[in-house]
Amino acid sequence: MFTDNYIALQHNLFFNTFGGSATNGVSGKYLKGAGGQQVNIYTSMTMTNFNNIGIALSKGRCRNIVTGVASSNGNTYHGVYFGSGSTPANKADYTLESPITSGLNVTSQNVCILNKGDGQYEVRGQYIVENTTSAEINIYEIGVFLPIQSKSSEWYSVLMERTVLTKPITIAPGESKLVTYKLTFNQSVS
Repeated sequence: MFTDNYIALQHNLFFNTFGGSATNGVSGKYLKGAGGQQVNIYTSMTMTNFNNIGIALSKGRCRNIVTGVASSNGNTYHGVYFGSGSTPANKADYTLESPITSGLNVTSQNVCILNKGDGQYEVRGQYIVENTTSAEINIYEIGVFLPIQSKSSEWYSVLMERTVLTKPITIAPGESKLVTYKLTFNQSVS
């Protein structure tokens, strides 16, 4: 489910505004960082230093989600994360319920765009996920995080989409599985 963060981000980009300001009478919206803090898009943030969901899909992660300020543009922390939380997704989600921070070796394979017709496009990210532990791992939730610049030297990890599976992806010790993460857009992404 696309989160309120994604909706606010698209709103701000569309109207070229940011939280607490107005452009042509349209107020900007704040986002919520992975630590629950209010995040504003930096006023000088441009498309040259902005990453969107497409680039984040190319990076599968198994590590702690950055919940505070990061001093770089997020190339080392934005991407797709896996978790074991099973609470249904909600638009107000701002982080994963229970991120898996160790025990998985994630290799990103590819990202592709498929035209489903009638203005719908499906974007797929594929990952080989290996269980490096001696216990079974169950993946119930998947989320994509983007780095959002809030000040000249402050970046926050912001959840843009969270999917909760009805059945987990179960990976036995020492085994690998191909995981495909699909997002459908009702506008052109080609």
